[in-house]
Amino acid sequence: TISVLITGTRASSLGSVGQIGRTIEKNIKISANLLLATKTLRGGPIANTGPVIPKAETASTYTADWILSNTWNDISSAKVTTQLPSYVEWTGITNPSTANIIYDTDTRIVTWTPDSVSAGAGFNLPPKEVFFQLKIIPSLSQVGDAPQLTGNISVTANDTFTNKIISFTSPALTTQTADSNNQGYVTK
Repeated sequence: TISVLITGTRASSLGSVGQIGRTIEKNIKISANLLLATKTLRGGPIANTGPVIPKAETASTYTADWILSNTWNDISSAKVTTQLPSYVEWTGITNPSTANIIYDTDTRIVTWTPDSVSAGAGFNLPPKEVFFQLKIIPSLSQVGDAPQLTGNISVTANDTFTNKIISFTSPALTTQTADSNNQGYVTK
């Protein structure tokens, strides 16, 4: 809350002097700073198989890691979604196994609903985090590329203090991993 008091002296046409003043108050609400960090891993809490450097016509699995953090203001109704490319398979392996994450086989959409994200999550409190495994068999046409494992990743949530919807999009995950020197480019 910002409060401003303005005072002054007013002289009338009759020569009298008087004090005038006015107080103005304004409430300013600052929205939460909800952040999503994403990365592709070969290590971590899920064991992966296949070549670390993706090889054409050979199956490899990767772990997607999504981490939500939040500076201030509690968050409710948080939802993170992405659509898998047609050449990527959902293995069903998640960590934690109790994470509220589902995969729709018809739409190929992965949806994680951590629901609430407390103020300070990822800073002075643990972040909300989920890992899930994806499988890819790169084609010969993908040699030299780092194929996408997901589509762009969308986040929506409600800031409980400002009662505003927060939404943003993060880039897709690829076979480029964060935990190795692997550049993720498919080889023959």
